Amino acid sequence: MINCNNFRGPRAVDGKQVKTRFSTAYMEIATHKLFPEIPEEREAADFASTLSGRVRNDQTGAVYECAHDVEDASYTYTEVFPNPRQLSEITISNIGGGFLAKLNTCPYPDYNSNTTYAQGDKVFYDNRVWESDFDENLGNTPTIYGWSYYQLFLEEYPEPDYVTIEEFNTIIDEMAAETAEAEQTEGED
Repeated sequence: MINCNNFRGPRAVDGKQVKTRFSTAYMEIATHKLFPEIPEEREAADFASTLSGRVRNDQTGAVYECAHDVEDASYTYTEVFPNPRQLSEITISNIGGGFLAKLNTCPYPDYNSNTTYAQGDKVFYDNRVWESDFDENLGNTPTIYGWSYYQLFLEEYPEPDYVTIEEFNTIIDEMAAETAEAEQTEGED
């Protein structure tokens, strides 16, 4: 859902209140589908908050993390999210008793201290991409030992395509069907 809140005070130039518009959405943990709000008949524990949404200006097509307009601006916005086909992973973490969903737009997965990496494996950590220096690399934090700096994340990878919640959920269903079909084909071999 797009939230619209006051941003600081009125502008000194014309006394109009500045509004900020930003996305808040919820991901169903079991299916990775997005919802603008937690459905009334469902349990909040089945959902994770996500901060990965953006707002797209319907008039200009520009995508913003937060859009700022004066109170009587005629702009309208649509809530959008990174195209799931361009994500390297969707991670859901338990943060302070609640769940947070992260849509990773880097082509490499986030570093996980419980994963064993092979030489040459690449991970995203501390806003950079790191490459494992050796096989059986387990528990070594990239900034400390066992990893070489590969490249700065923001310089290399452009923003993904952004899609609406409905398009996001349709793509998630298509990807689930493709995965199920691939698993069935593997089982027949």
